[in-house]
Amino acid sequence: ILFLLFFFPFFSSSLLLFLSLPKKGSDDVGGRTGGRQSGGSGCGKSRGAGDTAGEQKRSAEAAARPPPPHSPIEINKLCFDFLNADTDTTSTMLRWIMAKLVKNPSIQSKIHDKITVKTGDEKVEVSEEDVHGMPYLRAVVLEVLWKHSPGHFVLPQKAMEDMEVGGYRIPMGATVNFMVAEISRDEQEWAKPMEFIPKRFLPNGDSKGVDVTGNKGIHMMPFGVKRRICVGLNFAMHHLEYFVANMVREFK
Repeated sequence: ILFLLFFFPFFSSSLLLFLSLPKKGSDDVGGRTGGRQSGGSGCGKSRGAGDTAGEQKRSAEAAARPPPPHSPIEINKLCFDFLNADTDTTSTMLRWIMAKLVKNPSIQSKIHDKITVKTGDEKVEVSEEDVHGMPYLRAVVLEVLWKHSPGHFVLPQKAMEDMEVGGYRIPMGATVNFMVAEISRDEQEWAKPMEFIPKRFLPNGDSKGVDVTGNKGIHMMPFGVKRRICVGLNFAMHHLEYFVANMVREFK
């Protein structure tokens, strides 16, 4: 189990969701049945008018109260989405980044040199504050995200009405998938798309103004865009930069 939790973050998230789900016979169910059980000793006794009026009043008050915004199961699933969106994406991308750095030792050395300049030789590990001041590190992460999206498709969309997009008719009810990985291979949008060039994502690079959210034009969308954007985007970016910096520093 420890092996699965460590090497397969998705398993740990699923296990957490399973353990957090309300069990059969839990408080929610017990609360509904408990009243019947405690009232069992009163079987055969006539109920007075006061009891009936009290129950009616309580029922009216309960009906007037607004329903809770989310049920416990909905909250559990939402927490699961947050955890899985972060851990699964991060573990997938971390493998891709390490593979790219192994195949491009000059870029790996450049990251290592910048980390050493930023933190010095005596510091135990790269801190979160250190990571924020390393634009080249972020450029490497963005280059890999752009070239190797965590998922080949984003979450599928559904056409709510008949429409035409780019000369193609999409009927109502059709499922629409976006081939995210193909965007990074479009030579009309990117220069030398098949080469690994992290500097294009530096503040003064060729991709100036391009971001992962798609708010400045959809040139890359590894996490989706707009309302359907991945809820774990910020977590994933932060953790990727932190892990890559420390791994390159320790294992160059």
